Order: sequence, then structure tokens, then C-alpha cells
Amino acid sequence: MIIVLGQIKVQPTKLSQALEVSQAHVLRSREEPGCLAHGVHVSHDEPDTLVFVERWRDMGALMAHFQVPES
Repeated sequence: MIIVLGQIKVQPTKLSQALEVSQAHVLRSREEPGCLAHGVHVSHDEPDTLVFVERWRDMGALMAHFQVPES
């Protein structure tokens, strides 16, 4: 299993929009073969930061995810 952690800083005025776009990405990703889990969260310590937590079956599944244009 491959675990991916990522984060992005967002302008406070754009947080709602960024969260909406990120949630759509998460939902698409969950449908991909080999995706075991995919989520986006607002950081408790830094409310202008979105944190992504992903689990993939293997490196092949993750590399296929990176080939999806929306990714």
C-alpha cells in the first residue's frame, strides 16, 4: 500500500471554492482502480491549508492516477 500526504495553502477568501473543487477531485479519485481511500481536510492548526490523505493499492495505481487529466 502507498500512502500519500499532501497540502496546499489557500487564500482565505478562496477556501470555500478550493474545498469544493478538492472534494470533487476526491470523489473522482475514489472511483479509480486501486484507490483504497482519498480525502481532503481543513487543517486544524492552519485553517487556510487543505490536507489530502490518500491510500493506493500499489505504485502502479498511483501512477495511473497521475495520468488522469483532472489529477
